[in-house]
Amino acid sequence: MHESTQISRGEGTVTVIFNTASTTEVSPPAIRAGDYKQLVDSCFTPKELTYIDEGQNAEVSFTFVMSDEIPSSEVSSQFEVAIANIEKEIGKVNEGVYFDARSTKAIDGSDSSVDLLKEPVEFQFDVPLYLRKENREYYVLANNKGVCTLLNDLDKETDMITIKADSITDCLILYQDNVPKAESTSKFQITSSHLFIVSILILVGMWFFVDRVHSRI
Repeated sequence: MHESTQISRGEGTVTVIFNTASTTEVSPPAIRAGDYKQLVDSCFTPKELTYIDEGQNAEVSFTFVMSDEIPSSEVSSQFEVAIANIEKEIGKVNEGVYFDARSTKAIDGSDSSVDLLKEPVEFQFDVPLYLRKENREYYVLANNKGVCTLLNDLDKETDMITIKADSITDCLILYQDNVPKAESTSKFQITSSHLFIVSILILVGMWFFVDRVHSRI
């Protein structure tokens, strides 16, 4: 999947490209930025932004390759350790799909990689159809050179994951199924409270009855 967006800045133009591919039979989901102008500002240095403002055109490209398996055993081990720690905090999580992520920028005939962003930027992932489910919570586990960071879904939509990230890294989609509380639970708690109050009233009544009997004797 290929998406291209042109952002005007000063006298220049920046073309932002998002490419997604898949190594499986499942088509890759669309991935996009929440705010393209903020993304452009975060990818280029102040000097490069000045060149763009003065009329220089530039391009920044993001490529995400989806896979149902993590290709590197080393990276897989890093994710496993991170997931074990995550589950201690929030409970059982399930692995969805893995994305190999890369980004490059080009300006004035010079290409370079984009690994870090100047500030966190919003990214939106469409959830693959087979992973969509009601009452399911999604996460993105980003792996930046062995350091894994859990990014929470900001919009809680069934069909889209929205995160804020300050780096372009390989990542793993995780999800957690939440079981809604049964309506009968609250009713049972109310009924139990009522029974407790009634029991207290009965005991008080019995105490008064016994006390009056003893008084007459």
